[in-house]
Amino acid sequence: MRTDTARIERYAGRINVDIVSGLEAGLKGRERLAGRLWPRQAPIHLVGQRLMDWELGRDAAAQLIETRSTVFSGTTSSGPVTVTRKGWLAQTGRWKTVNQMVKDNGVIGDVLVSYTEDGDIVRSQYCAT
Repeated sequence: MRTDTARIERYAGRINVDIVSGLEAGLKGRERLAGRLWPRQAPIHLVGQRLMDWELGRDAAAQLIETRSTVFSGTTSSGPVTVTRKGWLAQTGRWKTVNQMVKDNGVIGDVLVSYTEDGDIVRSQYCAT
């Protein structure tokens, strides 16, 4: 994931070391403690404004993760078909969607799978049908 300064400033409002650290921790997702998922906690040495900056970065990462989507583009005999799913799908989710496109829409050939974040394509790959 690209964590350029303009993107960090757009979601967090400003940038410093603690915000970037919180953003990086937030991009890892939540952590499991005692059998439940909880938001990641700041290091114990952060107090006051530094703690609030770290949490601002973690919350900015949560907003950034909400912009992620997976776009499937294929071709049928009558034209192009596009299916969009929220979040980034793993391999099993990709194959379920590609198989559903073949079954429902009659997609032929390869399907282009694009992972987007904040409206930008981060990664693309082809899946055979």
